[in-house]
Amino acid sequence: MSSLVESYEKFIAKNIEITQNIDQFGRLILPFFLREESLIESEAGYTVLNVVSWYHNTILSKYQIKNTHLQKDERFRTYFKVGQIIQLIEYVTLMIEMGLVRLKKSRYPIVLVIEIVKSLLKLYAVFKAKTQTPIYINYKNLPTDESIQYEEQPQSITRDPSINALFGEGADATPTKLLLAHPGAKKTNHQLLYAGEILHAVRPVIYVLSLMRFGGATSWRPFIISLCVDVIAQIVTRLALSQPQYADKRGHVLEEEISTRESNFTYYLLKSPAFELTIKPLLEKMSHILSKIPLLGSLLANWLEFVVVCQRYFYYSEF
Repeated sequence: MSSLVESYEKFIAKNIEITQNIDQFGRLILPFFLREESLIESEAGYTVLNVVSWYHNTILSKYQIKNTHLQKDERFRTYFKVGQIIQLIEYVTLMIEMGLVRLKKSRYPIVLVIEIVKSLLKLYAVFKAKTQTPIYINYKNLPTDESIQYEEQPQSITRDPSINALFGEGADATPTKLLLAHPGAKKTNHQLLYAGEILHAVRPVIYVLSLMRFGGATSWRPFIISLCVDVIAQIVTRLALSQPQYADKRGHVLEEEISTRESNFTYYLLKSPAFELTIKPLLEKMSHILSKIPLLGSLLANWLEFVVVCQRYFYYSEF
């Protein structure tokens, strides 16, 4: 059995373009089968495609990425492993919710458990990695060799010099696109940054609890509470990073992570009740117009309809 799995993994690693084309074709034709009454079956199809794609990505990380010095560094591996687990959880969450709705059972208890698990995983990564800038970095794929900006240096008795440069250590170290860490450096006070990360991690949990307390996604109170927690978390994180102790410890990946969090505020337009007030009427009009266009128009109309339907399950708690 193990030899069969190994042969399959090697085949995928050597024929990744064919695999990606098959995956894209499956995602292309699936919207033709989307209907309100068969939504759970359609989402099951997407879940299967996502999980298979996730597995193929792990194969590529194993066979194609050559950054063995990086993969062996526990600080990086913590973020990567947690990112992989969270990604897998996200792939199956929507189907679970739809199944609970079909069975006419409350989805909020299981969603609350899922969000608590994801929050704990993120906080575990932050406290376990012990970087000089303790912020959760969403590594879902191993970086390529080209993304590591360092020069190869001779081996020494101490840790590989490329690792030192990678994590911002040594006199000739330069910032890279990856983690910046320095376990041997003087300890700094991270309380403010930890506070921002805790708020960021538990925000989805607070939102789901608010949904359970205030009558669901149609109420404005959970929406406002979630938005306030998000804004406060971002402000606290920005204030923490503005301190002198972090002046030379902010790599490109950290800046990209902060920028991504800020751009995610646009997803609040997909949260109820803001969605029903702004985006939904526009999508319904576009869907009605596109449905009159042969072939491509029908496909796009089905996609828009799918977004409207899935919003009831997904966007209320994911961002």
